Amino acid sequence: MTRKTLTTIVLPVLLLATASVGLAGEAGKADKQFRSAWFSDAERIWIGPEYWANRLQDWRISAGRLECVRGGQDRNVHLLTRQLGERGGAFEMSVRLGALDPAATAKSPGWAGFRVGAIGQWKDHRDSCRRGVGINVGLTTDGKLFIGTLPAPPAAGLPAREEDAAPVRTVALAVKARTAGRAGAAKPKGPAVGIADVELRLTARPSGENYTLTLSAHVPGGGKELAKISRDIPAGRMVGNVALVCHGGGAGRARRARGQSASGNVRFWFRDWRVAGAKFAAPDEHAFGPVLWAPYTRRRGVL
Repeated sequence: MTRKTLTTIVLPVLLLATASVGLAGEAGKADKQFRSAWFSDAERIWIGPEYWANRLQDWRISAGRLECVRGGQDRNVHLLTRQLGERGGAFEMSVRLGALDPAATAKSPGWAGFRVGAIGQWKDHRDSCRRGVGINVGLTTDGKLFIGTLPAPPAAGLPAREEDAAPVRTVALAVKARTAGRAGAAKPKGPAVGIADVELRLTARPSGENYTLTLSAHVPGGGKELAKISRDIPAGRMVGNVALVCHGGGAGRARRARGQSASGNVRFWFRDWRVAGAKFAAPDEHAFGPVLWAPYTRRRGVL
């Protein structure tokens, strides 16, 4: 083989390798994106290998939605295959949600939305799924957005501020629609109709030693913005798991308790959960299931 022949062979290989590296870099960015895909023709308790549900029996897939079917404190679903990493960068999440029984949910204190930067004592994604503490971000059953109340302990909490809550005008619009055309009808107090279908969008941008979190509520399907709030959070809190939360109790608070009752009217559905951004790591190997745990017997060398 001559030098000319060798050059002719090697050069295209090097160019191909360089192009492959460039494409891999672009693919790496795309690979960090995630979008839920719950089947519309399935109804089951196990919701998929990318998720960890607390508690397993309180959630199900039905009609293409993730549903919290048993109300109570701190019902949540962690995303196993995407985590907020140590590296810097922006990130965003969005989800559509609504109450399974809007009228009943409107009469009960609680909220639904996201938890970000959930991390446990051992800083392992599995421990964080069970005992992780993070920043709660969401929409209360009486129609207010909030950012930043931590579950526990109180000493780790962020100071409460008036701007942490802002009204979501969809509730007022629903009440107005309910009373329209009724002469002399008194305007109901509070969100008598409740939250039927809202899209929440969360963005997080680095800002010095903080991240600026912005939460907004929208008409589903790319519709108009209904309300928006922002707050600066220490950058050190933006590391760990992300999760969806359905909580029956005070706004922004979600404390796990042993023997917590599987009851209450705060039951929400979720669909089209999306995450993206350079801040996310993509540990796809964290996927788990469908066999989580089960009793078994062994007889004559057969499991």
